[in-house]
Amino acid sequence: MKIVKINGGLGNQMFQFAFYKALQHSNNNDVFIDLSAYQGKQFQDGINLLHNGFELPKLFSITYQEAPLKDVKKLSTQPTNLLNRVLRKYFTKKTHFIDKNFGFNEELISKPLPSNIYLEGYWQTEKYFSHIKDELLKDFSFKTPLSKKNLDILEDAGTETASIHIRRGDYLNSSSLNVCSKHYYLNALNMLFSKANPKSILVFSDDIPWCKSDLKLEEYITNILKLNNIKIFYIDWNTGKDSYQDMQLMSKCKYHIIANSSFSWWGAYLDPNPEKIVIAPSVWNLKEIQYFNNEKILNGYKELIPNSWYRAEINEVFMNEINYTKEKANELFPETRLTSTGTTLQKAQQVMLRILRIFDAICKKHNLVYWLDQGALLGAVRHGGFIPWDDDIDVAMPIDSYIKFCEIAEKELPFDLFFQTKETDKEHDITWAKIRDRFSYMEDVGSPYPYCQGMPIDIFPIYPQTQREYKFRNITGMLPPFNNPPMKTSKRYSKKHNLYNFVFGTIQRIVKILFFIPGIKQIFTHYVKSKNPKNIKGYAYNPERPWFRFFPENTIYPLSKVSFEGYEFIAPNNTDSYLTISYGDWKTPSPENKRNKHNMISIHLTDAGPKPDKHSLKWIDYYPETNTKLT
Repeated sequence: MKIVKINGGLGNQMFQFAFYKALQHSNNNDVFIDLSAYQGKQFQDGINLLHNGFELPKLFSITYQEAPLKDVKKLSTQPTNLLNRVLRKYFTKKTHFIDKNFGFNEELISKPLPSNIYLEGYWQTEKYFSHIKDELLKDFSFKTPLSKKNLDILEDAGTETASIHIRRGDYLNSSSLNVCSKHYYLNALNMLFSKANPKSILVFSDDIPWCKSDLKLEEYITNILKLNNIKIFYIDWNTGKDSYQDMQLMSKCKYHIIANSSFSWWGAYLDPNPEKIVIAPSVWNLKEIQYFNNEKILNGYKELIPNSWYRAEINEVFMNEINYTKEKANELFPETRLTSTGTTLQKAQQVMLRILRIFDAICKKHNLVYWLDQGALLGAVRHGGFIPWDDDIDVAMPIDSYIKFCEIAEKELPFDLFFQTKETDKEHDITWAKIRDRFSYMEDVGSPYPYCQGMPIDIFPIYPQTQREYKFRNITGMLPPFNNPPMKTSKRYSKKHNLYNFVFGTIQRIVKILFFIPGIKQIFTHYVKSKNPKNIKGYAYNPERPWFRFFPENTIYPLSKVSFEGYEFIAPNNTDSYLTISYGDWKTPSPENKRNKHNMISIHLTDAGPKPDKHSLKWIDYYPETNTKLT
């Protein structure tokens, strides 16, 4: 007997039922569903106080086989008390399969299952049921037509209508679910209106007052998007047992901006229009950020969104004003290293400025978040551009935007720029990304190295965390969920850097051993993620970096703009606080003998060095008319 557990609200039930149907097709109908989750103290008069109970047979004409309770107990480990919860977590029965990776497990539907198995999970990807989509859409045809009020709104809205789902409520109290912010919905609106021309918008939410007072769609569409005559309807009457009519009404729209909610996922999926446009948040669940190094979890959340749907950034971004393409990069941002004036360092700074401008255009094109960081931000605020003696540019990116940029960088950067990471340049052991100029060479102590040493900008991933996580990390060098590898020493690092890495790497190894003790890891996780008001939210650098700084969220967001060498780039909200955290007294330039020049000996603008690596290019091969090499 194969048993699929059903639990949760309507959207989750639909995913689990779809998975159940898919298993029926591959297992000769020897599959049953377990409805025991809808029995217990959370019910009153047969109604689930959290949701509306098992809704599927009430709403759809479906058929299913329910598993007897004795078989459910036989194959599963029911967590009825603390002991059983521990047993379930660490000594799960072999007949009880729990989907922990939240992704597509092809073997579950492509290979015969064991004769007796209990399957528990959410199965939130259409890859499980895409091969039976037509049959499933028939199953999920609503038995009851829309109410007259909903039909009247639909008629008034017309055919070019967009749905927007805003879920707050229970999400506000969750430590793992990401509540889609105002910025996400405005970014999604920008994206939608760049691709289509909806005439009406239906707003669905469990917090309509917030939508009206904080989101202010009418004001944004009129004043920022410069669009008129867009009708906006707030749908607030489908409640209680009639809540499903929100999903039904969503499915009648042509365009969809969904929340990170299975409810609006299905509202968009049930729309049969082949020209529909669906926009989802860039981060569905905070685990996408917390488990950055876990490829299975990351892929699982990617598979949740169908390939034909779009993703909009959840944080504030500034829309692109330049129609950037890789092919137009040199036209939009011409090469000036031989025509610019000044010292070799000043010419090198112009090369790096060009890289920054291209990076900025790519980020705006793909709605990615970044801000000037460290020396670049200090130079922008204190000098209006480069610190006169600085030889690099630093930017920071929230980890979700950083991941996406790593995925698109090589496709978007022009031929003369190299995207350098551990993966693209295996000779380099950096823990963050760089964009390198391929024509140049920066000679520093210990050069030449067997990796690309062209003029760079540094891109640092920034991780969301609480203040307690930050303090815990200062002691252990680790950041929950405690899966980052221990720090290592390197001949390339300074003595101080290696001392940091040795000390914290040793502590990390000890802590990792302690976390094998049942319950210890859970205690620390509960403590560092506490909702205590004093445990404020913020951001900090990659855990592998040897310096630890914590930036409160309101220091960074909402983002602002700053002038740098005559161009506008993105900056943190409170640059004074940000720079004070980074440098202390940042307003007073350092004495000349303490100015950090990154141990640079010399800069070669059109020479890839004495031992050019495979990623470098020869200037005269691409610019033969100059026949010149500057050193």
